Amino acid sequence: WGSAGGGAGGQPAVGGVADGGGKGMGGAVVAQQRHQGVNIRHNAVVPVTIKMVEDALQQTPPGEPFQVCGRLVHSVKILAQVVSVSSSECLLELKVTDGTGPPAKVKWYHDETAARAPAPEQGHWVHCLGMVRRLGSEWQLTCTCVSVVENGDELARHLLHVCAAAKQLLSAQATS
Repeated sequence: WGSAGGGAGGQPAVGGVADGGGKGMGGAVVAQQRHQGVNIRHNAVVPVTIKMVEDALQQTPPGEPFQVCGRLVHSVKILAQVVSVSSSECLLELKVTDGTGPPAKVKWYHDETAARAPAPEQGHWVHCLGMVRRLGSEWQLTCTCVSVVENGDELARHLLHVCAAAKQLLSAQATS
């Protein structure tokens, strides 16, 4: 159900946060921005939980770019269980939960090549890679790819990457 550029050997990008692991869902760092005297690699894929997104949106004023721990974040990766599925020819809408917050809305506009892969069903665990979009008081994840988790170890790996990302973001926040 999708793929994106991969990180080198599943390792986080130097100076940024990238997942790099699991089904080609890595995130190559593609841009840097100067913000408050600190180099920010805001196009890295940041592994997060739904609760982290909820908390970040409460701290980010409406109309401002999405930030986690004061750092701009372009793309996030969530690993969550599908609660409901709705699909049409080129749109997949999911409601997912990872147990850390309320169910999140996921939208993925895909092409016919994605239709060859197994479609996520209710109860499946999925990788969701995309951008957080605020819609009034709610939010959704607009995905560049969605794929079904094939191995239970991927959940543990994702949570380890979430912890590493949070540590890196918090330490960068403390030094800025």
